[in-house]
Amino acid sequence: VLSLPLNPIPYRKFSPALPAISSPDHTSLKQLCKEGNLRQALRLLTAGAPGRPPSQDHYGLLLDLVAAKKAAAQGAQVHAHAVATGSLDGDDGFLATKLLFMYGKCGRVEDARRLFDGMSARTVFSWNALIGAYLSAGSASEALGVYRALRWSGATGVAPDGCTLASVLKACGVEGHGRCGREVHGLAVKHRLDSSTLVANALIAMYAKCGVLDSALQVFERLQGGRDAASWNSVISGCMQNGMFLKALDLFRGMQRMVAADKLLELEPDNPGNYVLVSNVFAEMGKWKNAKEVRARISERGLRKDPACSWIEIGNNVHTFTARDHTHRDAERIHLKLAEITEKLRKEGGYIEDTRFVLHDVSEEEKVDVLHMHSERLAIAFGLISTRPGTPLRIAKNLRVCGDCHEFTKLVSKLFEREIVVRDANRFHHFRGGSCSCGDFW
Repeated sequence: VLSLPLNPIPYRKFSPALPAISSPDHTSLKQLCKEGNLRQALRLLTAGAPGRPPSQDHYGLLLDLVAAKKAAAQGAQVHAHAVATGSLDGDDGFLATKLLFMYGKCGRVEDARRLFDGMSARTVFSWNALIGAYLSAGSASEALGVYRALRWSGATGVAPDGCTLASVLKACGVEGHGRCGREVHGLAVKHRLDSSTLVANALIAMYAKCGVLDSALQVFERLQGGRDAASWNSVISGCMQNGMFLKALDLFRGMQRMVAADKLLELEPDNPGNYVLVSNVFAEMGKWKNAKEVRARISERGLRKDPACSWIEIGNNVHTFTARDHTHRDAERIHLKLAEITEKLRKEGGYIEDTRFVLHDVSEEEKVDVLHMHSERLAIAFGLISTRPGTPLRIAKNLRVCGDCHEFTKLVSKLFEREIVVRDANRFHHFRGGSCSCGDFW
């Protein structure tokens, strides 16, 4: 269990990287943040005559943008500026909690923890932010420890809410702690939070990951009036994870053919991810014609699925790769290095491509080629040829890492003696010495 210090640790003293400022125009700053223009938003925040610090709302807008871009260095600058201008003095928890969420999104869990320990006013949102930071960093056991500390703290007016329980249930699923998940389920029932769609969806996902699909389905059935697209995604994904493909299709069809799928698509008709999920169910069963028909509906509705991409920062430059990418200036070297890596993994690590993760109606040889060209592998290869031996590699991906690439990265970390940190759509994966912080459970 994670122990929290009784005496708060003071804030880390940053050297102010930005000058004191006058209050910027709220509308202009909001527009820049909406446009994703972080550089200009920072300049606007720091422009003008010294003397008056910006409002907490201004800091909040900027920190939300920093978190979305996972721009940790800029986030630390904003934190330094808030300290320098005294904006955190007498803070009721709003600004500090915004900083906590930012550090969590950027994978800076140590900074988040240090900030939390120095907070004089902790709210349930502060606790939720720290739990989320550990969870995003792949430290589910520490997230559970923070939750226990919250329960034992006895802080007046601070009690777990629906967001707390949803995060804790996710941690239980990651760790495979079905017993702990059931205890949280009991707490949710006691406080009448189990009818919340957010909590119910987390319960479905937790039970499915722990292999207790009957309980997942029971929660789903009780959620008759509150189901959203995430509810359907969770239960269908759970069926797929547990090899119950016919049940997954039954959820789409219901009493009539594809009734459940239509229900899902009606909830979010413009979300291409829902169509992809339906298509993947058919692909897992080898029903390629059905899979193609569902995917065709994406084009028919004029929707666009974001392509998988990964990026790695080398020096001060961010390099982005898509699957089968040949556009990089070092493309030839990257692909040669990737071929070298794959051969080494086969000979020394016993690597064999798992083509089950290629949901396309192509030959086995083509499936192997598809796996070899996944974007994170290109980023890893580029990282290896662009950095000194032993240098950690930090990679981000906009989608979930597939099981084969996960195994590939584990072997690379072992055979090339590199620490590799991958932030995918679900969590941070810390690869070191042939193992991953997620314990192959994500």
